Amino acid sequence: MKNKIYLREFRRHLKLSQKELSCVLEIAQTTIARYENDQVKPTSTILIKYINRLNANPFYLFTGTGPFFLDEQHKVNKENLIKIKKKELKDMENEAASKDFKEV
Repeated sequence: MKNKIYLREFRRHLKLSQKELSCVLEIAQTTIARYENDQVKPTSTILIKYINRLNANPFYLFTGTGPFFLDEQHKVNKENLIKIKKKELKDMENEAASKDFKEV
């Protein structure tokens, strides 16, 4: 099974052409085309450029799932944490109400 890296999808999400992206990453447009067509695998140095210069979420780049950007990852984690805490609070309230009902 081939290990896909989602560089094309990430670039398209940014609404950048390969040429525009090549300027940002300071690499040749043809190199980007080779990465996106799975002709060549990007080096760790290139992937770090995606992360540092474009705020790319490495989890997205390797899996194609999750937020595109690292700052969105934090937002998602914070939102999920709030949901979890609200659910825990509601469960505690339900448990307390259930105990009160049984004691009566």
